[in-house]
Amino acid sequence: MDRLLMVLFICFPTLLLGQETLGFYKRFEGIIGKKSAVTADLFFTDSIVSGHYYYQSVGKQILIGGTFNDGKLKLQEYTDTMITGYFDGTISDDFGQAKGTWSNPARSKSFPFEFHSFLPYGSVALNSLQKQFNYEFMKNSAGESIGCVAEYIYCYLVDYQDKSVEKSINESLLNTQLLGNETPDQLKSKAANAMKDEFDNYIDSYRETFQDAVTAESKLLMDESPYSFNWDYQEKYKVIYNEHHLLCVEEFGYFYSGGAHGNYGFSYRVYNLMTGEQLQLEDIFSAGKLDELTAIAEKQLRADRGIPDANALSVSGLFIDKLELKEDFFVDRNGIGFTYNPYEIASYADGPVTIYLKWEQVKSLIKPVGPVSWVLIR
Repeated sequence: MDRLLMVLFICFPTLLLGQETLGFYKRFEGIIGKKSAVTADLFFTDSIVSGHYYYQSVGKQILIGGTFNDGKLKLQEYTDTMITGYFDGTISDDFGQAKGTWSNPARSKSFPFEFHSFLPYGSVALNSLQKQFNYEFMKNSAGESIGCVAEYIYCYLVDYQDKSVEKSINESLLNTQLLGNETPDQLKSKAANAMKDEFDNYIDSYRETFQDAVTAESKLLMDESPYSFNWDYQEKYKVIYNEHHLLCVEEFGYFYSGGAHGNYGFSYRVYNLMTGEQLQLEDIFSAGKLDELTAIAEKQLRADRGIPDANALSVSGLFIDKLELKEDFFVDRNGIGFTYNPYEIASYADGPVTIYLKWEQVKSLIKPVGPVSWVLIR
């Protein structure tokens, strides 16, 4: 639960019930110190900042979140268990430049940083919408609300030069039909309607569960432990990668429907910004190469968890003896990753298990003409 709380309360700040906030995405490039080049993908919503950055020479995402007020920027970088650094500085009124000081958790080491907003050729601008819903099924004898809540953060393309691509990707992200000529304000309304439709379905599921279960015994339980009857759902998008005509969006989901704890997970969508299509592994890797890709991924998993080749994967506490590669994947500047959510191959306590492969590890498997063929010539 500590891991989840860190994600929820630092990465995804919570709105007041019923509040709707329009936000926007900014991609930054810059340096920390004298020459450490970094890229940051950030969402700005109200006074909240959330997203990640990565060193261009490494590519590993570092989560960051915090606030901006009156031109002052205060961010924390963190893992799923601890704070690993701070950014304190300023941001310009047009969000084109951020600069200040990065420091380690103990504030004993610091370096200057300077970021500039930059959307290179092959990337796209996005807006976001954050909204929370509440449904009250009934009140218990103490007057406490029994029902369900949900919070959504959706993102969508705006002002893209190829409207057919914008339409295709936004229909996928918002799970709705579009004409293809919508203005940013109209897309905001479409996103809000999509959230409302999702929450209506969630209410239906809640009602079906409890409509015929309101008995004297259940009412007593509602008095003793109302939280067990209060469902919670969260669905939140963020940009993982936005370069080289590729857009990778992460969807974080959390749900609680009674019991000892909720559950959570991550899924990903990788879009070709030249066609609008959501990519599959077969679009990236040559025909007949997925078995070899799986073998490389299992080798990396063994290395990550210190499992000798002679031992079954279950020796380290995994639920499997042989890895099956997920069709769900993410990409970034330096590689491709596969995240297995709690209970898929390991326990809830283990948290998500991510297998990350650098492009160099799979270079020979990549299609010579395809959406990541740029890897072969860089």
